[in-house]
Amino acid sequence: LLKFSDNSGFCIFENLNSSLKKRGPDHTSVEFVQGNLMLHNLLDISGHFRTQPVYYKNSYLLYNGELYNDLRGNSCDTDLILPLYHEQGLSFVRDLDGEYSFLILDLNTNMCHLFSDRFSTKPIYYSLERGLTVSSLTSPFTFLGLRDYERVEPSTIVSVNLLTFELERTDYSCFELSDSSEDVGIFFKALEESVSKRVRDRGDLFLGLSSGYDSGVLLQVMLNLGVGFEVFSLFSEKEDHNILEYRLSLCESHGIPVNRIFLSDSERVFLKLLVKRGEDFDYRHIK
Repeated sequence: LLKFSDNSGFCIFENLNSSLKKRGPDHTSVEFVQGNLMLHNLLDISGHFRTQPVYYKNSYLLYNGELYNDLRGNSCDTDLILPLYHEQGLSFVRDLDGEYSFLILDLNTNMCHLFSDRFSTKPIYYSLERGLTVSSLTSPFTFLGLRDYERVEPSTIVSVNLLTFELERTDYSCFELSDSSEDVGIFFKALEESVSKRVRDRGDLFLGLSSGYDSGVLLQVMLNLGVGFEVFSLFSEKEDHNILEYRLSLCESHGIPVNRIFLSDSERVFLKLLVKRGEDFDYRHIK
């Protein structure tokens, strides 16, 4: 989203999109509404998608993520958000279960609200330099020459008045860290429930299996759940090949299709180029 305090931003969106197109190469939507430029690029994973921005009661939504709530008859989680916002106000976000970042442009109140989930799983950045700029990538800020930008912190709503550009932050959830237990069964139960809701009613599941701890835990949980999936493993110099082969043999013993991937020298060069050109997102930098 772009809302410049002058008109300088509206003649450059095609060049600007060159830095965003890689975020979602399958569909691009552009809307100009009352001095606001909304640009959305979509990566189509499921085969059916909802074009954005979504409009409802003089409000617009730009959304990135996935919800695990009851969709209340909607075919897409994107269609759930604006009705909940108009029914409950900003407090509706406390009941959302999922990974998300999104923006609500409310023309009824001339406010723009930015939302980040409880772990800031999906990054969302903003700048108040020369108006309001919001993006899920940092490259647009560099392209626009904006140096002063921030990421919305976990479990936070950032509300910006579109007339004065005054800003207000609201923390909508917090963890009670004083609660503790020595029963590891509670952790494993929560982990299994967390994975279960992400794989339910899904076809064509795959697991990118490495020799790391997290990957091994996910493999065991998915085997416990009894869901069908396929495994892909990249045999790079960073992996412990003995551990990887053991895990792949375990998959094969359960009838899980496995794919062993060995890169040629030219493919390794190409992979390094992809990594170099990508934008990093490091969870360790979140406060």
